[in-house]
Order: sequence, then structure tokens, then C-alpha cells
Amino acid sequence: MAFGDVAARYAQAAFESAKQANEIDSVLEQVSLVSNLINSSPELERLLRNPDVSAMEKKELLARAAGEKLSDSVMAFMYVVLEFGRAEFFGQIVEALSALVDKEKGIVRALVRSAFPVSEEQLTRLRGILSSSEGKQVIMTQQTDKSLIGGIEVHIAGRVFDNSLKRHLKDLREDLTTIKVY
Repeated sequence: MAFGDVAARYAQAAFESAKQANEIDSVLEQVSLVSNLINSSPELERLLRNPDVSAMEKKELLARAAGEKLSDSVMAFMYVVLEFGRAEFFGQIVEALSALVDKEKGIVRALVRSAFPVSEEQLTRLRGILSSSEGKQVIMTQQTDKSLIGGIEVHIAGRVFDNSLKRHLKDLREDLTTIKVY
């Protein structure tokens, strides 16, 4: 996924700071917690994005909402985000930070879509194939989509491998419409 320049810069700064302090996992976990907190409270999200609410009030609000769950370094990072009016980018910042952490750890994420649930055995085989081809550890998420009719579709590292029946039928339709009958 492509991230905006603002989100990428803030994520890079958080990543470098966390890496230097050897706290990559902890920082990602904490900023993800804040992101979930914001996403689960529309009122909190609205207040953090509101330009009429001062940065100081936003900081106090976030400190109360997060409680003791955040380290000083993560609170400082959050304060910088709020101070510069970047709350609207926070979800993207967390996604970009997660991508940087995955890259650092040699992890690639894959989305496996299928018309019906894929068995654990099939997922394990697919994970092995993808790990071999990517040269990285693969973390897979499974999604069911009845519109695929059958087969699977795999989204990994910005690519899509579509072996769904829906795509095969579409290809067949296109082939049949281009055939000239005399």
C-alpha cells in the first residue's frame, strides 16, 4: 500500500527512534493501541481532528484516554503528531510504521480471498510456496468472497495472483467475443 508523504515521514521517524531504543515491537503495539482507541471512539477522533481544539487540550485528552498504557517515548511521538496538526494522518502513520516493522523483520503480508473457507492444510501449503517465492516469512489473512465462485485470489507485495473461477469465466467471455465465425 502506498502511504502519503506525511504519514511516511512520521512513521519513519517513529521507526528510527524505536529501532535506536530497541523498542520496535513495543512502539508498534502502543501506537496500534492508540489507533484502535481512536477508531473505536468517533467522539475522540472528532476532537483530535478538530482545529478549534488546541494541541494542549488534545494532548490532555489523549493522555486521559490512553491512561498508563503508553511509554514516554510514544506519548512524546503522539504529542508531536498532535502539535503539528497531523491527527488526521494517524491511521496511515500506523499502517506505514507496521510496514516498516514488517520489512525490518523480513515479513510480508498476504491476503487470500476465496469463495469458500480454505483449509488449514491448504493455507500451510500456500504459505510455504509464498515464503519460498518471496524469500520472507508470510503472514496470511483469509477472506471469503462468494463472488469469486471458486478458486483463490492472493494479494501479496503489491501483486495479485487471481486463479478464481470468476476471472476464468471473464477471460472465457472475452475470448468468445473475439472469435469470428464465418
